[in-house]
Amino acid sequence: MIGCASLCFSLEAELFPSFHLYHPNGDIYTFPRGRRELVLFGFQYEAASHVKAWYRVFREEPEFLMHVDVLGVPVLPSFAKTEAIRNVVSSMVQRHLPTNLLDHVGFLFADTQDVLEQLGVPQDESATAHLFLIGEKGEVLWRDQGAPTPQMLQQLEAAVRADRLLDF
Repeated sequence: MIGCASLCFSLEAELFPSFHLYHPNGDIYTFPRGRRELVLFGFQYEAASHVKAWYRVFREEPEFLMHVDVLGVPVLPSFAKTEAIRNVVSSMVQRHLPTNLLDHVGFLFADTQDVLEQLGVPQDESATAHLFLIGEKGEVLWRDQGAPTPQMLQQLEAAVRADRLLDF
């Protein structure tokens, strides 16, 4: 493995685990979806401030993210997976989130500890946002955690640009 503290490249790519996500409109889909995606996971309420800070960066529309879909994934307890609770959550999100952002949210109803283990995130780091840049084949191209910093943005841009080079 080579790279900086959070920039991960290896000869054998780490594959992102598959999850069923719930769109705010009620649709269920399998993730990853076979395209470049930057995924922001929030496991605890405390992570919301980091996710919001990232979305402020994305609003500036960095050129290097033009070919990357951004997806926020709040992880909700599996007991909340009932249709009634899903409907309440979906309706709250639809009411409070701008329409243009609805396609950038997917709810994961699962046991938080299981998801943390599948993603390789220690329990004591679950209060921060976790970001994963996923390639078209489901490979993890970059991962980090926390609020955006200039160094993280540089590393993310480098990973996106390196992956884009493979298109030519």
